[in-house]
Amino acid sequence: LLLRRIAREEVASLPGLGPVLLPGAKGYEGEGRWTLNPSYLPPQLLARFAPFKGPWGEMRALLPRLLQESAPLGFAPDWVDWQTDKGWQVTANKGDLGSYDAIRVYLWLGMLSEEDPARAPLVAHFAPMLASTAAQGAVPERVDTRSAQTRGKGPAGFAAALLPLLLLTTLAGAQA
Repeated sequence: LLLRRIAREEVASLPGLGPVLLPGAKGYEGEGRWTLNPSYLPPQLLARFAPFKGPWGEMRALLPRLLQESAPLGFAPDWVDWQTDKGWQVTANKGDLGSYDAIRVYLWLGMLSEEDPARAPLVAHFAPMLASTAAQGAVPERVDTRSAQTRGKGPAGFAAALLPLLLLTTLAGAQA
């Protein structure tokens, strides 16, 4: 029942993209523009919901595209807009920042199942965050997702969120 209610009240079908989960029931769509938070879309949950009736299977299938296209340089944004006929746009009031919301995207990716066919391409796409972390010696607190410029050192929770992805890539490298 809860999934049906969420689908009815908080899922929008974006022209040229498909169904996506909005951050809330109100305030995230208008005049051909939808505001999304990629960290609100854990792939594991969409994989679990996919067999149920509703938009979940289609949403799961388009999630890799959403994550990759909204982060063209491999740095997840906190917020991003989808605009009819223009695609992904910098969110008007939030800019192109990747920080306290976006850090969860890397956590979700590091926790993807080995059987998920999107795992390898997504991990490869977001490798620039790991490279930036290695170069800086710490997870950046803020990233300009359109220029890849970083600022500050993230708190300990950022390192903890990035750890599963780092471990996953380290293990994959050791097996190669």
